[in-house]
Amino acid sequence: LWRCGRCGLSQVDRRGLSEEALRAYYRDAYRAEAGIGVAKDARDRAWFEARARALAALAARHGARDLERAETSRCFELGAGYGYNLDALRARFPRATTATDELDEGATRRHTHARARLADGSWDLVLLSHVLEHFLDPRALLLQVRAALRPGGLCVIEVPNEEPAMLDRHGFLEPHLSFFRLESFRHLLAVELNAAFDLLALGSAGPPIERPRPGLVARGARAARRGLCFVLGRESAPPLDFANDAPDGARIFLRA
Repeated sequence: LWRCGRCGLSQVDRRGLSEEALRAYYRDAYRAEAGIGVAKDARDRAWFEARARALAALAARHGARDLERAETSRCFELGAGYGYNLDALRARFPRATTATDELDEGATRRHTHARARLADGSWDLVLLSHVLEHFLDPRALLLQVRAALRPGGLCVIEVPNEEPAMLDRHGFLEPHLSFFRLESFRHLLAVELNAAFDLLALGSAGPPIERPRPGLVARGARAARRGLCFVLGRESAPPLDFANDAPDGARIFLRA
């Protein structure tokens, strides 16, 4: 990994990486190997659905309310995966056309979504949910989004918050190429894009980042939680409040 001395962004060493090979990996192997977005049970589905509703609510709160009234409006998600976010957008904006370039055929969805490309424009809303960190050039992708939006259109972005505590706790479990923290995310959006967008909101969301504890303390806490859940007769479930946008970088996702 390299870290930029100016903006603080961490990225993998790009030398020798092939864009074509990356596209093939994400298309053919990424989801199966990394297990990303796979809803193994009702608790997992509730997690993804709650986050999707929060993203749709964020779009409505920051300028996409016209989507609720317009007779024809167009929403696009790049790399929609299992379609949770598109389902939430359709539920929030029932008159909108929802489209994506990639949708897993094995997913159980409540709505039908069109197939399209980002470049097809002119989109009223573009959603980048856990996509930006997988690109070699995030700035170039965002400029493509800007070109594909209609005048006054909205882009909603969510990326993992790669605070040291998150990396210390989970390690590099996913094949990310860029690792954003609040300040590097802000620098990309507010400086590197050279005013291509009006930045309406920036902060963190989701559950708070849990700071790692010493080994014995952490093992003891995990054992205590397992014991308590056994006594209560249920599994431990993560909090499902994804709408608690915070102005600082204290939560597990960054949003703009």
